[in-house]
Amino acid sequence: MFYNIVVFTIFEEMLFRGLIFNELRKVMPLTVAVIIQALPAAFQSDMMLSVFGYISMVIYCLAYICSDSIWGSITVLYTSHIFVMLTRRAGIDSYLQSVGDFVLIIGMCVSAIITCLIYFIWISKNLKKKGYDSNGLIGMQI
Repeated sequence: MFYNIVVFTIFEEMLFRGLIFNELRKVMPLTVAVIIQALPAAFQSDMMLSVFGYISMVIYCLAYICSDSIWGSITVLYTSHIFVMLTRRAGIDSYLQSVGDFVLIIGMCVSAIITCLIYFIWISKNLKKKGYDSNGLIGMQI
């Protein structure tokens, strides 16, 4: 089982970030490429799995972009797997099941908003470093 997790994780990252995302990035804006590369995760059998999977794929993609390496997203993915295993061992997952869906959905929405804010702040800082102004023009004075 451990071998399957290791091999599948590396294959998944090579496929989605290494191949699909990089091809999308060549032909469309970065933000659109990040959104589209995560769409396959939205087609799960359960709505909560779909939302969690989509948000996870966006986070893995942001780790790939920030680290400029596939190993950044693999590290985040392994960390999330280890976190899930540890929460199951500690019994936290059974506690979360008793909390109720509404609280978990609110928590996930807050996490998604924070992730989006961090992403847009990061994008704006990188655009300023590259000399883009608020209109998207490079070094042009009006």
